[in-house]
Amino acid sequence: MGGMQVSGLFAYLSASSFLFQNVYGLSAQQFGLLFGMNSIGIILGNQTSARLTRVIGPQWILAGTTLVQLLSAAFIVFAVLNGLGLPGVVVPLFLFILACGFAFPCVQVLALANHGREAGTAASLLGAVNFGVAGILSPIVGLLGIANALPMGAVMGTTAAVGMASLWLIVRPRTVPGLAD
Repeated sequence: MGGMQVSGLFAYLSASSFLFQNVYGLSAQQFGLLFGMNSIGIILGNQTSARLTRVIGPQWILAGTTLVQLLSAAFIVFAVLNGLGLPGVVVPLFLFILACGFAFPCVQVLALANHGREAGTAASLLGAVNFGVAGILSPIVGLLGIANALPMGAVMGTTAAVGMASLWLIVRPRTVPGLAD
């Protein structure tokens, strides 16, 4: 599931400069501002998620974030197919990135919950697998071509769908015991 979260983000990262500068005609400065705003989304999501996990189980935060990611990616595809232009891509993209920020700490918490004695090894393995999967999947956006945001939205939607399926079929949120401090 973590690999799919990171892969969705990497789909955006690998396509964004080409998409926003070459297709939508943003200048380097405008793209930098957009990229910075999306980066703030990750930070906001991380900070908020860290506080929410004390009240809401991380598995339930992940249930919400995977749904937001899937709907955001679907709206990007819808926006491209219906000619909604730059705003139709930028707004759902921010929501997708914000949801990534919410998800990343929750994936870590759930993955490491039962591995206290080997937390360092488990964390490094988790990071290597997540970034390895993302590194393998992110070039798919470029292979599909970046004539519009459709390939990016489709890859992001696919990773969100696989992440959601992983959550409900493998993690099974209802079976996750409460976490102790």
